[in-house]
Amino acid sequence: MTKLINEPQLKTILELAKMALTRDAELVPILFFTTTKNPDQIRITPLKFDKPDHDDKAFYLALIGNDIKTKLGDIQEAVMINDAYALILAKGQKPNDADMPVRDNPARVETIVITGRTADGKNNGLIMQPYKRDGKNINFDEPTIEVNKKGSYSVGLLDYIFNPLLARQAERVQTSKYGKN
Repeated sequence: MTKLINEPQLKTILELAKMALTRDAELVPILFFTTTKNPDQIRITPLKFDKPDHDDKAFYLALIGNDIKTKLGDIQEAVMINDAYALILAKGQKPNDADMPVRDNPARVETIVITGRTADGKNNGLIMQPYKRDGKNINFDEPTIEVNKKGSYSVGLLDYIFNPLLARQAERVQTSKYGKN
């Protein structure tokens, strides 16, 4: 059993995220992780996504992953908390504006997103906790919780902290988009 990627631990992390969101009206992205240097210690670091662009976030996480690897050894497992917009559709339902970015879609909902995986990909987890704002109050809908679901592996942005090659690819994308600094 992993230290982070199990349903009780992910639910505890979700409750902490809900408390922080309720108290602060916003959610600071956070990364929980363990490394080979001290595998029994769960480490925590805040994240700062300056732009909503996927490539920018991927590059940032790749740099974080390389920094952790250099200082603390290989990451064994990681869980990331952030908030995002999502389209929650019924089975078989298609979005009205499929070509529109989710953040611009009027049918979007705000969600707490918790993704986790082990370095070998054998264990993974995803929680999506939709919520609605009502003035200063935040009302939470029923979460979707998937832990070690068969056929599931990739957890998106979180993959970038595990793989130095992804960091190099992300760096090439950044350089081609923005030029060298």
